[in-house]
Amino acid sequence: MFNPKQFTSNSPRPKPPSSVGEADFKKFISLLDTATRFPDRPHIGTMTRWSLKGIGPSRIKLRTWKIGGRRYTTQEAIDRFVAQLSGEVKTPATLSQQRADKLAQDERELDADGITGGDPDGQA
Repeated sequence: MFNPKQFTSNSPRPKPPSSVGEADFKKFISLLDTATRFPDRPHIGTMTRWSLKGIGPSRIKLRTWKIGGRRYTTQEAIDRFVAQLSGEVKTPATLSQQRADKLAQDERELDADGITGGDPDGQA
């Protein structure tokens, strides 16, 4: 039921939900500090390029957040980035290629068994 008193100026307004909680800010690492977490200490320009343009043929990006004009990332984002680059995590491009390879293999097996693809209506 509608209660007009709950909309008076004296009632406290609920805070809008945020995508990043207050405790999560402690997890953020500046891109400059991120470079120290890699073995060869890449240049800040390299870190920025990885976050904006990505790396490799499938353009794997380091996830970053822009806060106050500066870019930040998290250790979890770094771990995921490294895992994707080393092939431990399947990227959409990898999955698409695997699906295409599987379909081609299935078609070869059907052709070997004498089953050919045709029009589903029976009109070849």
